[in-house]
Amino acid sequence: MGQSAYGNDNLNLGAGYGYRPDPEMAAARSLLFAGTILGLIGVANVIQGVSVLAGSKVYPSNAVFVFASNTTWGWIVLVAGVIEVATSFAIFTTSSAARTIGIVVATGNAVTQLLVMPARPLWALAAVAADLLLIKALVVNGKSAPLS
Repeated sequence: MGQSAYGNDNLNLGAGYGYRPDPEMAAARSLLFAGTILGLIGVANVIQGVSVLAGSKVYPSNAVFVFASNTTWGWIVLVAGVIEVATSFAIFTTSSAARTIGIVVATGNAVTQLLVMPARPLWALAAVAADLLLIKALVVNGKSAPLS
């Protein structure tokens, strides 16, 4: 309820359809989002890692990495992708430990993407943004999500 400039203290400023969001459902949707995004990022990283190891030109030949070579980064991204996909499935089991692991894995992927940024800047920025949304979804609504 609000107060209008004309003195009407009984002013309803709501949308009018009486919707009250259920916190448990919002948290469940948040976990669904987090698991899906982590799985998609993981699959993209697996494809990227396999492509690099197969000799494809995923990273430009003139890219300067912080450390290591294309092959090393191919293995790093491949292993990170497999871990991300496994963690994504674990998040779908609604395990509280999986939420914590998801936060750690998403943080690790964000750091990895920042290190690969010289080779693929747009993809790295998109992946870091997705990781930040994923971390927010796991942190903000993780505790209130139903575990059954």
